[in-house]
Amino acid sequence: MIISDLNYSEVVSEKSGIIGGVSASANAHSSATSYIGSAGAYATASGQQTSTTTKTSTSIDAGINYNITDASAQADAYAATGSDSALAQADTFATNVSAY
Repeated sequence: MIISDLNYSEVVSEKSGIIGGVSASANAHSSATSYIGSAGAYATASGQQTSTTTKTSTSIDAGINYNITDASAQADAYAATGSDSALAQADTFATNVSAY
């Protein structure tokens, strides 16, 4: 058996999209010690309309006889598809006060 014609082509079109369903997640963490402040935030959303926001902040106020460390994190996520929607929020704050 000899096959002599293997020319075959087909137009393929792919469209990405989300059909129904939405999801939103948000995570935040913070920690504070005498001289170290740490903050992190993560937000994700999936749907036809999405919005994510993250905000982190750390500060250290060191004086002669004291030390104040603050850390904060905030994460927000929103997703909507048709009449379905999802919202996730996370907030955290940590502080450390040391006197010498």
